[in-house]
Amino acid sequence: MARVVKEEEYAGRRKEILDVAQKLVYTKGYERMSIQDILDELKLSKCAFYHYFDSKQALLEALVERMMGEVIGV
Repeated sequence: MARVVKEEEYAGRRKEILDVAQKLVYTKGYERMSIQDILDELKLSKCAFYHYFDSKQALLEALVERMMGEVIGV
């Protein structure tokens, strides 16, 4: 049976992933950061990561969108 995740839980976990990814981009750089680095930091499974993001590229796009929102104050 599939686990039902509430919308706020989904948004909260997605934010956690983005927070860790942003930190890793700043410290390691995007090219050197791996999905495994994120998984290790959050103690998250690969399957769980791909529930929130389709790829590393999709993660980057969400991160850029988030950072642009911070810059323009959205």
